[in-house]
Amino acid sequence: MSHHQFPVQEIRSFLDESVSRINLEGSTRHSSVILVLMSHGNKHGISGTDLDVVTIQEIKSKFSGRKCPALLGKPKIFFIQACRGNMPTKSALGTDDPKRLMGDIDSCSSKRPTDDALDIDGDVPDNADIYVAYATSEGYFSIRHDVDGSWFIQSLCEELIAHVHIDDLDTMMNRVTRRVTGLTGSVTDDEGNETMTLQTPDISKQGIGKKIYFMLSYPPCS
Repeated sequence: MSHHQFPVQEIRSFLDESVSRINLEGSTRHSSVILVLMSHGNKHGISGTDLDVVTIQEIKSKFSGRKCPALLGKPKIFFIQACRGNMPTKSALGTDDPKRLMGDIDSCSSKRPTDDALDIDGDVPDNADIYVAYATSEGYFSIRHDVDGSWFIQSLCEELIAHVHIDDLDTMMNRVTRRVTGLTGSVTDDEGNETMTLQTPDISKQGIGKKIYFMLSYPPCS
């Protein structure tokens, strides 16, 4: 997995080069694509280091059936750790009990800026087979701990390590969602006021009707 910090034009170039390479290598080489994006963001998409934004729709469209035929009928999976707005996720119980706070939590809004072999019968929608897991709901910011990192990515990594050899993607993401939704933290604004906040991941699927497994089942290494 590559880790890069790009302005938006370089993000676009990286995605275009990836799609070109996948198409060149051909459909027999690739069973899916998994893209992890971690950055600042807003309701439209992901921010580059130049504070410009590449939209989620643009990212998804680059891997569409027309533009990436090597992945036609195969899962395109995106994990996105970024704010999707400036609103904090408040408790439904309406309490700011400091005993429930985790402390030292901030959000990016406070910063400046596969499954079984697939038989394809007939036509396939251009925007099918897309799975997007957002760290937070539309309009809300996501939480990142100063030391431990983001709630979503940490929970995702822990779940994959524990169960990727056993469970399908939906089952694992249900656990990630429950884990992140159950966390409680505090955010300090520019005036020093501390507010209790939570977070709700958002899973979006387009045209995926089968379970997705990353690995064949085998006992984990001791």
